[in-house]
Amino acid sequence: MSDPGDGHAPSSLARVEHTDTLARAGIHTEYVDRSAPPCEDFFAFANGAWLRGAQIPADEIAWGVWNEVRDANREVLRAIVEEAAAAGAPAGSERQLVGDFYASGMDEGATDAAGLSPAARELDLVEGIAEHAGLTRAIAALQPHGMRPGFSPFVRPDPRDSSTNRLHLQQGGLGLPDRDYYLREDEKSRSLLVAYEEHVARTLALAGSAASEARERAALIMRFETRLARASMTRVDQRDPYKVANTMGLPELALRAEGFDWAGYLTALGLAGIEAVNPRQPDFFAELARATRDVAADEWRVYLRWHVLRAWSPYLAKPFADEHFDFFGRRLLGQKEEKPRWERVVEVIDDGRRSVGEALGRLYVERVFPPEAKTRLREMVEHLRAALADRIRELDWLGPTTKESALEKLAAFTVKVGYPDRWHDRAGLRIGRSSYLGNVRATQRFEFAYELRKLGAPVDRTEWGMTPPTVNAYYNPSFNEIVFPAGILRPPFFDVHADDASNYGAIGVVIGHEMSHGFDDSGSQYDAQGNLRNWWSAEDRASYDARTGRMVEQYDAYEPLPGSHINGKLTLGENIGDLGGVRIAYAAFQRALAASARPEPIDGLTAEQRFFIAHAQVWRSIIRDEALLVRLLTDPHSPARYRANGPLSNMTEFHEAFGCAAGSPMCRPAAQRPVIW
Repeated sequence: MSDPGDGHAPSSLARVEHTDTLARAGIHTEYVDRSAPPCEDFFAFANGAWLRGAQIPADEIAWGVWNEVRDANREVLRAIVEEAAAAGAPAGSERQLVGDFYASGMDEGATDAAGLSPAARELDLVEGIAEHAGLTRAIAALQPHGMRPGFSPFVRPDPRDSSTNRLHLQQGGLGLPDRDYYLREDEKSRSLLVAYEEHVARTLALAGSAASEARERAALIMRFETRLARASMTRVDQRDPYKVANTMGLPELALRAEGFDWAGYLTALGLAGIEAVNPRQPDFFAELARATRDVAADEWRVYLRWHVLRAWSPYLAKPFADEHFDFFGRRLLGQKEEKPRWERVVEVIDDGRRSVGEALGRLYVERVFPPEAKTRLREMVEHLRAALADRIRELDWLGPTTKESALEKLAAFTVKVGYPDRWHDRAGLRIGRSSYLGNVRATQRFEFAYELRKLGAPVDRTEWGMTPPTVNAYYNPSFNEIVFPAGILRPPFFDVHADDASNYGAIGVVIGHEMSHGFDDSGSQYDAQGNLRNWWSAEDRASYDARTGRMVEQYDAYEPLPGSHINGKLTLGENIGDLGGVRIAYAAFQRALAASARPEPIDGLTAEQRFFIAHAQVWRSIIRDEALLVRLLTDPHSPARYRANGPLSNMTEFHEAFGCAAGSPMCRPAAQRPVIW
């Protein structure tokens, strides 16, 4: 393969000689609705035949490509954990950890017989709060378990110094997914708040409160969470990295959030010597500190008791698990039935990134991910890196100094594919078969302790933020890296038997999307070393903001549900990634085409048309209205239809491939098209 940086076109990713093989791989031509005009709604054209018969399974909130690949991966994981559970293995080995964890989770009889008792440790801790010092210790003790008792600590590089690990404090304390649920005044939102309060009361009653007492306590919890919601920073504001970069010394934190015993809190975490932290939302922490002064200890006990029950209910006896699902699954997301128990348990095991999750991931890649797949994907990444470099050099709106910095950042991208090069040490983690919740607790505490140990240690840039079976990918601005777990590197995203059009249109767009995150409205504010630093000229930044402003306007206009629009500012980074991903992948695809004889059409579709169909079919999916509404409020990604259509409506290459005339819905006016990367 020629060097991707030497100016020559890259070799083809996958050369398969027989057209009939290509027709069976890659895109699904049987899903294409050839009666649907591609220039009207390309998502409907590319997926229409599938959409006509598609149904969402009762135990899902959405259904499509991503669900299909996830389920295929989970079947592999199920076989692994069932085999491990049926056979003995050395203590501490991957098979012992995942096998015993799975066995404990599948023992419904033992879980039901235990009732509420597995949660006694945390409930007793909460009941013992008598004064401010006890409250501080309790908050610190509950934080390893995702209970969001006011806020959450985590360790990441300092925003302005990526070589230094820093303790970050993140606002929290809410039982619903976002602050806006508490503050919106429309009828649907008010109805959901009533249902949430009733759910809280029922859960408290299951845990032993009398019915009247449970209702009173639920009302108290609602008032307290609403207070925290009013103080919380919006998701849009949190997307601005400068607004959440507030590193300060402890004396300043004590002044900004007066009244909270920060020294006692850090001592309870085992971090007594720490000198500086990053409270990402200072105004929130000021309000939380006031609440520790003016909210009585008995009210804090009620609030924290609820958050223990909320976090632990899925791992407790059936009445608690069912009540949790009835609200968060059925009422909030529209899910009709609970998933099979084996699938829920596997999901919990896979969630532990550095302990059982990584242990399970190691067994997964040994079984399904060959080394040559890692090599092939890396080659494709370099093809796209070269294509993006060419695009940056050709941009007429970017000045030479900013261009040079952008190319430096692109060249510095680290690429991680498949699985970690170094697996984390799990020494000290104890997993047994006696208690499902006990294993969840042990895993979470192990991971939290690992997190805190990073303070004072060199930043570990080999670390992964996802497990290998995950069907996803990400860009990490502090590491300036793009990461592609093994779970997404399978058909239809990546198919070694498919033509280049299919692979570049699917996984190529995913690669380009993650690369584009390094240059989206947030990622573009980090430099090549992962530091929050302005490397833009004022003129170039103003031009960039004007271009992304057009994208905000484009997506603000989309209305996936009557009366509910996409939030163009919340989704801006992902929308930039989507547009950049298609543009970069298409450019790399054209380089591949130029390297050899032009392929003949397949099923009457040109190579360019197959590329765009592959892109649209990656987003083949349907979703319940309830789940879609939640995503419109909380998800930085646009709904699937708009991830397919939105970018293509801005691309002349797409218009030419399908003959879209000016004025058609898939052909936005040239003056309104954002041209960024």
